Amino acid sequence: MTPYLAFIDTANGDVLNSHLYGVPHYSTTLFAAKQFSNSDIILAGVSYSEGPQQGLLIRTTSDGDSLWMRNYFYYDADVEEGQGRFFDVLPTADNGCIAAGVAYNPVNAPYPPGHSQDTWVVKVDSMGCVVPGCDGITGITEQVTNLTSALHLYPNPVHGLLHVGIELPPKLTTSGPLTLTVTSLSGRVVLQEQVPSSAPDEVELDVGHFAAGTYALHLSDAHTWLAGRNSWWSKAHPMSSAVSRSMFIRSELSHAAPTALLEWEGIDTVHPNHPVGGNAVTRKMSKKSIGWEASGPPSRVMPGMTARSDASVGRVWINDEKHFDGVPEAARNFYIGGYQPAQKWLKDRHGRTLTFDDLRHYQRIIVALTEMGKVMEEVDSAGVV
Repeated sequence: MTPYLAFIDTANGDVLNSHLYGVPHYSTTLFAAKQFSNSDIILAGVSYSEGPQQGLLIRTTSDGDSLWMRNYFYYDADVEEGQGRFFDVLPTADNGCIAAGVAYNPVNAPYPPGHSQDTWVVKVDSMGCVVPGCDGITGITEQVTNLTSALHLYPNPVHGLLHVGIELPPKLTTSGPLTLTVTSLSGRVVLQEQVPSSAPDEVELDVGHFAAGTYALHLSDAHTWLAGRNSWWSKAHPMSSAVSRSMFIRSELSHAAPTALLEWEGIDTVHPNHPVGGNAVTRKMSKKSIGWEASGPPSRVMPGMTARSDASVGRVWINDEKHFDGVPEAARNFYIGGYQPAQKWLKDRHGRTLTFDDLRHYQRIIVALTEMGKVMEEVDSAGVV
């Protein structure tokens, strides 16, 4: 069977246009078709082109001309060489899509309790990549959907050598040598190196010549995309620590502004005070519901942080009972790109109940903005423009 798309005249049932994709394989089938806002079409189903059944996605133009066709399969410590299919697909606002279906253990394989058949949901970008940039790697015909944590990177941000730890499931079968590929945000391949067989668990990549920016890292073999990591940072050249940190934090906040915050290596070395009371955000952070109360001298600043001798700290109230204590006023009022991240983040969550992760995230924003202010003072005192 061959994946087939037909355009039907709703008035009389005539076939106006039709397309076949790929070559015939036993039971390869399409189950769903949806249209993007730009009129492109995304098709979802199952493919047997690589042997066992795999999830299948095909993107076409509005006329049905193929843009790309990709296979996907599931693999982890419980389910080896997982098989599966996509029954439905939904375009997303970022021009990618979410495919939903079912993943199975291989036929006649041992079934771990609770893992014989599972719901399978996969998010890909506009090019069908689990991590953006896979389309630039030559020879890729299939992707593993759930091994992104197999790559460990440090330091981040980096200048010079990037250390890449590789931790694949021990029974995973690969074809040919493993390759690490670095791509830019635009998908351009900027570096490609084979993983040496003598040291397959940790590789050093020299990225000292990279332009400052955000990159993605991919691990693949001859035809399978195995794992990837998105959004690690490279610094263009060595500089004073104050200027370097300022450029990194300023750049990340301008891109993330501020909710995708801060891979800065010092961000989790402090432990801000946990507030008490209910978690609902009812203060509007406006003049009538200000949500701020000065509470003392700099000695009350969040543990692990410092403040100028003339700085004040206080409490940020999210409702009438709960507040964050020891918040530097300079961090609360800090401006980036014409708005105040510490206030905007809470304003955007008015009426919501914050989770533990939300509370921790806001505390990290305050730490980051405080650090940013300190670094900017260092830069100013160094006379850097």
